[in-house]
Amino acid sequence: WSVSSLGLKPPTEWLEMMLVAAFEGGLTDYGPQELTNLLASLGRLRFAPEYAWMDLFWAVSFYKLGQFKPQELVCILSAAVKIGHQPPPDWLAMYLKVVGRIMLHCISAREGTQGD
Repeated sequence: WSVSSLGLKPPTEWLEMMLVAAFEGGLTDYGPQELTNLLASLGRLRFAPEYAWMDLFWAVSFYKLGQFKPQELVCILSAAVKIGHQPPPDWLAMYLKVVGRIMLHCISAREGTQGD
């Protein structure tokens, strides 16, 4: 994240090593913020990982989508667009369910406060 925030463009080999390290270092243990930061960093760098790596990323994040905050949901999809990787259909379907639940919650909360 910090490398992309500084506007640096590391060599492809360095980025690939970082992705291998994330994979071997427990990508499955990453929470929503870490997953979002990782993909957002790749998006800022305009670096598209190989499809096999992205398949793992989508699989890991799929089961955690319900834990994502609204901003993380927006950022992760935006980053996917920047790197040119479309999430799989089942991931997108779950994403839409999660976003829909958040929207319903916001509407319900808003309607609850309007009666006061």
